[in-house]
Amino acid sequence: MVVADRDELYLSSLAEIIEREPGQELAGASTGGFQALNLVRSARPAVAVLDPGLPGLDGLAILNAIERDELPTRTVFLSGEPETRRPYDAVAGGARGYLTRLAGAQDICAAITAAAAGGMVLSPQIHSALVSEIRRRSEPQEPPLDRGTQEVIELTAAGFSPAEIAQRLHLSASTVKSRLHSLYRRLGVRSPTAAVAEAIRRRLID
Repeated sequence: MVVADRDELYLSSLAEIIEREPGQELAGASTGGFQALNLVRSARPAVAVLDPGLPGLDGLAILNAIERDELPTRTVFLSGEPETRRPYDAVAGGARGYLTRLAGAQDICAAITAAAAGGMVLSPQIHSALVSEIRRRSEPQEPPLDRGTQEVIELTAAGFSPAEIAQRLHLSASTVKSRLHSLYRRLGVRSPTAAVAEAIRRRLID
């Protein structure tokens, strides 16, 4: 198998765990995403154990490449961060396991074995995050902002004042302020900073 993690110390421990496990053989290890994908393409291992936050090319991008190129490798993710969206995207994309770093050596090896056999293993914390994300995605979606308001809040997020926004958009200052105040009412806030934060939280802007 191939293992990849941005943390060199953790990667070394992970490689040791796999090398000690009977029936599991390490084909390569990497701290970078592009090198990890090259290892997968050249070694064509049964399983790749990936950090979702790899630099250069993240774990989800590697998973997408594996699935797109129809490589025989199955993917297990090991994450050290609390997440909701990534586990959902990983499982939807074809991952065979998603564990946190709280998982012990025995659990990691069991997940690798299960993945190689076509099974699926999730840490309890990841299972809860996955359920939360499924529920969130099933909720009614927030109606999008109209184009004018979208432009105003995006420029506000970029640090422009209402007067500067009016100049950039060729609008009157009163029009910009009117759009902002309408947005404040919709979001239940009272300031530009709070409006930006709430718009990001609701995914109305990136």
